[in-house]
Amino acid sequence: MANIQEKLGKARMRARRGFKYFGTILYRMPWYQEDGHGTMSVDARARLTVDPQWVERAPIPVLAAAFIHEVGHLVMRHGKRFEQHMAKRGFPEMDWNNYHTIWNIAGDIEWNETIREFCKSEHNVQVVPNKGNMPLLEMYEELMFCDKFDLPPNQSAEFYFDKLLQKMPPKKGGSGGGSGGEGEEEGKSKVGAGACGGCATRSKEPGGADEGDGGTTSQEMGDLVREAMGEIRDAAASGRGFVPQNLQRIAEEELAPPQVPWESIVRRFIGMGEAYASGKVDYTYKRPSRRWNPFGVIFPSMFAPKPSVAIVADTSGSMGKTDITKVLQETRGCMKHAHKVWFIPTDARAHACIKINNIAQARDVMVGGGGTDMGAGLEASGSMHPTLTVVVTDGITDWPRYMPEGNKKVLIIRVNEGGRSWKTPEWAEVIDISVD
Repeated sequence: MANIQEKLGKARMRARRGFKYFGTILYRMPWYQEDGHGTMSVDARARLTVDPQWVERAPIPVLAAAFIHEVGHLVMRHGKRFEQHMAKRGFPEMDWNNYHTIWNIAGDIEWNETIREFCKSEHNVQVVPNKGNMPLLEMYEELMFCDKFDLPPNQSAEFYFDKLLQKMPPKKGGSGGGSGGEGEEEGKSKVGAGACGGCATRSKEPGGADEGDGGTTSQEMGDLVREAMGEIRDAAASGRGFVPQNLQRIAEEELAPPQVPWESIVRRFIGMGEAYASGKVDYTYKRPSRRWNPFGVIFPSMFAPKPSVAIVADTSGSMGKTDITKVLQETRGCMKHAHKVWFIPTDARAHACIKINNIAQARDVMVGGGGTDMGAGLEASGSMHPTLTVVVTDGITDWPRYMPEGNKKVLIIRVNEGGRSWKTPEWAEVIDISVD
């Protein structure tokens, strides 16, 4: 028992040397031992479950890589994204267990690509007396990578899940990856190999722990992730150590605030007559309050409008890397204040029109690089009949003479680089944002 604790402690210290910006999260992850678990896994409250026999067999560099892998599930919010994607695909909640394993593999692929970038770098080498150069973190053959399934690199877990679902059927009655690979052959359940993360899906209490036993709340975990993102950005800016490009991009998107005041913009554009949801925002007599009073007075109920927004994103060749980052930042800001968001990447044509729940889904479909015709994107958005249509563009495009049918109100966010403003249509409102 003591040897297991000591070995895990050394592995955690080793993991922190490689990824210093994850130090706080690493030391907020209590672990529980469970015989027969087969691997290491983490739940949404950052509690680790480890198989002591697996820990005894695994070298410390492998355990260190396992720690970073489990941190990855937390940082990428795989648990929350799983529920969002299941709902988006329209799968009944009672059937979600059937898709746990596939989602866990998808999440593993998304994160393993980032770890692999570090492990191939010179920063993963340490000099050990009498042994020469040794890896700080060591990968192993069982890890899931995109090339194992002939999939492209640097995509989201949602993208990989949809592709994997075409290659492998869901496992009815499955428990996903949180169980440590139930039903797998002995010794085959490995962290990062599709059987490692209750956080990536849903899991039972680790090691028989009670519901209130240890771990962090969702609010605390959100704060820890944002703190880590800040340290990643600082490390990348200062050149201290090695920061994988995927992590740099995620940190930039997470921390950079949108320039558009979305709360006031959405509130001003939605108008009345939209769908309503319960919420203490305003009063309406359309659905009188059910509160009883002895005088027969009819009281209004409280409501909150449910705005739907279509975002037409300019992905033409004139949009540089910084411009695309601005598109994603403003999309993230808009999503916080809209009930439904459709994302439409457009150059000379609309490449997709998808409902998104998180920014990773938008990033997956950011394709283009050709000419520019935002009218094509507005035609696509009109088919969704959104409350508000937002076009994020550098403005180098022709516009339709009239607002395309199906769009009620259009806001153009013009990425103004170099102080040059391009012509915009009279039927749209325009907000200029700067490129830092």
